[in-house]
Amino acid sequence: RRLRPTRCYLTAITQFSELFSFVSDLTMMIVGKQLKFKEALSARLGDVLSYLYIGTAVLKYFDNNGQPASQKLLMEWAMAYVLATIEQSFVDIFNNYPVPWMGRLLRSMTLPRRYPGPSDALSIHVAQFMQSDTECRQQLTSACYIGDNAADPCYRVEQAWRSAQQLDTPVSEAAFAQMIWDALQVDEFEGAIS
Repeated sequence: RRLRPTRCYLTAITQFSELFSFVSDLTMMIVGKQLKFKEALSARLGDVLSYLYIGTAVLKYFDNNGQPASQKLLMEWAMAYVLATIEQSFVDIFNNYPVPWMGRLLRSMTLPRRYPGPSDALSIHVAQFMQSDTECRQQLTSACYIGDNAADPCYRVEQAWRSAQQLDTPVSEAAFAQMIWDALQVDEFEGAIS
């Protein structure tokens, strides 16, 4: 039987979901309707909920597309980022918990594992992958707005990228940055209503 590459991420999302449920209920018991006025605390809880949703969506998208090997790298980067962000939000919640000793206790009991986020090596691999004209990139950017004429900055950036792809020799970072800079230069009054 084949082990799903998303299994460890599903486990982490499930554990964070359970922690979110517990912390939300506990916070409502302690703070009650004053939670509305504790904006930083409610915002951090909202961050956790948002990233739980994003992580679930990433895994669902990857699963629904048949777990293509071409997207595994992107899924791993996204999940490393999501899990690190969720964990950091919980750390911030516990460090600023309305009952400080309870925050310290919750942190020591519920966050024994560390999610450092995407490594530099993984980020470099993802950046290189997305700079290549692959079927995966085309699929992921198919719904992105690119524009359809030279007056549109998005169109010009896409054309600069395509020009760099057609060169026989690799383009240096500085040369590519200059191509993008040139593509973004527009007349400051372009599009102004007269």
